Amino acid sequence: KCTAIRRIFVPRELLEEAKNALIEKLSKASIGDPAIEGVTYGPLVSKVQLNAAQEGVGQLLKEAELAFEGDIQQLKGDENGFYVTQKLLVCRDPANAKNVHSTEVFGPVATLMPYESHNQLFDLVRAGGGSLVSSIFTNDDQFAFGAVAELGSSHGRLLIVDESISRGHSGHGNVMPMCIHGGPGRAGGGQELGGLRGMDFYHVCTAVQTNLSRAAYLQGD
Repeated sequence: KCTAIRRIFVPRELLEEAKNALIEKLSKASIGDPAIEGVTYGPLVSKVQLNAAQEGVGQLLKEAELAFEGDIQQLKGDENGFYVTQKLLVCRDPANAKNVHSTEVFGPVATLMPYESHNQLFDLVRAGGGSLVSSIFTNDDQFAFGAVAELGSSHGRLLIVDESISRGHSGHGNVMPMCIHGGPGRAGGGQELGGLRGMDFYHVCTAVQTNLSRAAYLQGD
């Protein structure tokens, strides 16, 4: 899906710990027919999408190493689907990489990357060319506020999570109806949803200049 996580940034000293934790979670994922209970994710919709995903993974592997791949032999259900096994890649030098930022694979594929400082992190995130959503997980208020200022212009939505809401937030990929969905650059340039704000797209906006009494009448006052 378009809001799936494709780039994961962690402080360099936490890279191995984060990699191991992600591998543990991904190893429990189940591929196959979504109608079967216990299946985590299903196939892509066409051979064209499968080829595009495989080509994209090839581009990523020019700059990253494969840390984990799911077992296609564990597939449940019809084996004729266009399946892509879950993959975790690691790019250890994202500052000098290009493909991991510009290539978006529509499949269960994510790349883990380390950063050295907050300023470098913000630069790396912006290298994606605009995104629908970015999630920040931190208990540091000042870092969270700084992330909003640095990343707001390149994202349609920011999800900021600390321990107080770590088990109760809506999730990175879920778009709540009161939030806008869209964003600049690669995010599509549009904005949808947003509660009543979303109705503005269906209205014609006209400026009317007149005297105070007429203006009051037209506004319903």
